[in-house]
Amino acid sequence: MATQSPTEETSATPKKKQVQPRHHAAKNKQAATQRRKTIIKGILEGKTNKQAGLDAGLSPHTVESQISRILKEPQVKNGLLAAMEKIGLTDEYLAKKHKQLAEGKRYLPARGGHPGSAEAPGYIAVDDCQALAKALDIAHKLAGRYVDKMEHNVKSPVNIIIRKFCSRGEKPAEEGKAGICVPV
Repeated sequence: MATQSPTEETSATPKKKQVQPRHHAAKNKQAATQRRKTIIKGILEGKTNKQAGLDAGLSPHTVESQISRILKEPQVKNGLLAAMEKIGLTDEYLAKKHKQLAEGKRYLPARGGHPGSAEAPGYIAVDDCQALAKALDIAHKLAGRYVDKMEHNVKSPVNIIIRKFCSRGEKPAEEGKAGICVPV
């Protein structure tokens, strides 16, 4: 009767594949739904997307990408829009506030007052260019008129040629020898 060594015995049994734990993943559909509701509630309370995701239990290392993916889901978009309208943030209200932002004024000190003006003495009203730029940026993003990030996929090789120009009284040593000049 032959005895098996411990190494022979373990090699006969199949090895189990190690699976990394997903600590921050939802355990079921109900937990995932609750997490999405917590994210929407956090955003409506004025938290940043990242903070709302962290409060909902997302991993700090991947919260930005997870939040981006979650907020693109149709159910989440519709839930967020419905909640915004429920608290009075309708499209009409937002458009009105956006217009006010775009037409905002800043009051700057002026030398001497303008007699007969409705402005406070010593101040002059000017367009708030920063607010206007921000309002226009938001409006163009919402209208889809420009893209924040553009990716280029270059599949062909790119040749870069570096040449050194020689000073007066010098000439290139040889063709193909970049940067070498010899006296004439």
